[in-house]
Amino acid sequence: MVATMQRRSLDDVLEQLLKEAGSEFATVPVITRLVLRTGVNLKQPRPDQRFNQEAIGKVVAVLNDMGFLK
Repeated sequence: MVATMQRRSLDDVLEQLLKEAGSEFATVPVITRLVLRTGVNLKQPRPDQRFNQEAIGKVVAVLNDMGFLK
């Protein structure tokens, strides 16, 4: 199950999202909403956010609210 997979970095979250969405194009509006709601850009995360477990947790929570990574 995707939701229980270990997420060590935002790169892992992006990989899961891409698998679930089926295409990179489909993730564009999702990533835009993530930036607005969390301040985290999955495509180009800031170095201090890439491995930050708090940032990863925020992103995963918002993606869950949006119906992804369940």
